[in-house]
Amino acid sequence: MNRIKKNHALENIAALSAALLAAGFFLLNSPLHPWRGEDPGTDSAMLKAISMMIEKGAVPYRDSFDHKGPLIYLINWLGDRISAYRGVWVIELFFLTVTIFLLYRTARLFCQKGAAAVATFLSLSLLFQYFEGGNLVEEYALPFLAGSLFLFLDYLKREKISPLRLLLCGSCLGAVLLLRPNMIALWAVLCPAIFFQTLAKRNWPRLLQFVLWFLLGMAVILCPAFLYFAVHNALFDWFDAYILFNMTYSAASLQDRWHVFSFFFFTPVCLGSFLSLLFFLKKEDRFLNGVFLLYLILDLLLLSLSGYLFPHYGMILVPAVIYPMALLCSKMERTNNPVVSRAFFLLAILLLILPGWGRLLGTVPRRYQTRNETHRSGMIETVSRYVMENVPEEESISVYGNWGDVYVASHRKHATRFPYQFPIGRIRPEIMDEYMKELQEELPRMIVVQGGYADERILAFLNDHGYRLLWESSPDAGNMLYLR
Repeated sequence: MNRIKKNHALENIAALSAALLAAGFFLLNSPLHPWRGEDPGTDSAMLKAISMMIEKGAVPYRDSFDHKGPLIYLINWLGDRISAYRGVWVIELFFLTVTIFLLYRTARLFCQKGAAAVATFLSLSLLFQYFEGGNLVEEYALPFLAGSLFLFLDYLKREKISPLRLLLCGSCLGAVLLLRPNMIALWAVLCPAIFFQTLAKRNWPRLLQFVLWFLLGMAVILCPAFLYFAVHNALFDWFDAYILFNMTYSAASLQDRWHVFSFFFFTPVCLGSFLSLLFFLKKEDRFLNGVFLLYLILDLLLLSLSGYLFPHYGMILVPAVIYPMALLCSKMERTNNPVVSRAFFLLAILLLILPGWGRLLGTVPRRYQTRNETHRSGMIETVSRYVMENVPEEESISVYGNWGDVYVASHRKHATRFPYQFPIGRIRPEIMDEYMKELQEELPRMIVVQGGYADERILAFLNDHGYRLLWESSPDAGNMLYLR
């Protein structure tokens, strides 16, 4: 027994070390990587802007309108405490390392080490298509999804359960609810399935234990968030932005939703996972495979709900495909035909795993050689310099468009509740009325008009309130700075 425990511990150490190396290597894709230090993506930049506002005493939603979950603002705030710009990358490294390790442990429930490693990297291959620069809610949901998935499957396969595991599973759901509610397909399917399975067995003590500890786990995560917003008189602002606005945001046509659904479904790994579950549904463990098939379908439906095709939505499929990939790899390693087995693993590695990692490997020499150079765009450097030269640090500015990096690079707060107005002002037009009203009340010293967003409304406002054009970029970029 001691030998088995020792081997298990050594395997976990090796797996965790490999996960750390893989995560560190993959995160060369992040613009926040220490070797890169590039401009963050649009969403990531706005998150960093709101993090800066929190540090200056602002409250999300009440003082900075955005429709993402509060946990991602906390993550960015913590990352910025590590390092003002690159600290978030450390958080990304931790989250992805934990995710990869949990994916491997999940695969090991069904196959041997080598096959489990292949299944893990087959799942991770989706990240190359869907990462989109990172620092997004889907990325931070991954360890919570992977952790709960492991706990669910470990229970359904080996009936391994404890109050701590139930608490952790409920806490993971609470965390995902504080990131984005439409990523909860795992719990929406597996929790009722286990509930009714236990109910059918009339195991009342176990059922009560499941419910109480799971709900307690959720409360441990959700209650502090409710308390924070209640204390800061921002509960309604949170509900309005996070729930009501997102309901409007998700009002899409069936055609748009099908377009998004088919984009994610008809990829080799996702389609292969679906077919794998259909195959094993007829062969073994129909309950588990049927439930998991429902989970995969619901996951695809929920990420298609908005009708907007953003590839990073697909990151939540990474944990969803690990079980069917593990089943397939387990079947191949146990087949009586070694030629078929070797051909399967070879093709999986060559066609689905190596291309992404190989392309990334090709960028390493250049990234290393330029690691000490400045990689921020010349445009953001120029705009932020004008802002810092003309606006005192204690004053605020407003950016008309969706360009959060201006606030971050210039270290200036945003005026009004709305650090950005597009696309939210098109989805909810009254936002534009509120923004213009608050802009008139505050009259910030500088207004930055992002290229492509100059319209009659803002130009008329600038003209009526004594703003003069301080600087304008090339006509192609169209960025303009107005000073009052």
